[in-house]
Amino acid sequence: KAGGAYLPIDPETPDQRIGFMLEDSRALLLIADGDNAERLPEGYRGAMLNVDDDSLYESEPWRSEGDQHESESLAYIIYTSGTTGNPKGVQLTHRGLLHYARWFAAEAKLSPDDKTMLLSSYAFDLGYTSL
Repeated sequence: KAGGAYLPIDPETPDQRIGFMLEDSRALLLIADGDNAERLPEGYRGAMLNVDDDSLYESEPWRSEGDQHESESLAYIIYTSGTTGNPKGVQLTHRGLLHYARWFAAEAKLSPDDKTMLLSSYAFDLGYTSL
């Protein structure tokens, strides 16, 4: 709804890699919680939003009416491991994410009553997993 793409960053990631991903992706906003909000990478020029700051929730200016994204707009960027050099940002669209979610639900024979668990870091691309 905000019209932005998600760049998942695991707080356990080394500072140098976090700095690289933020600079390479040209991230404009870093959203973090308490301790992690204090850990701004050196050279980061974007804005910081600390979710533990209660004043953020008073007006909720980011809320919008209806869907603002299109199927080919960017949903998220996931960075490769970088084992062959610098990590590369792979861009995934809303259409691709929806296609993957529908495929996974059909392959796993999930129903609306089923529940699943996330067993990996939220910064790991689940598209690389198999059943």
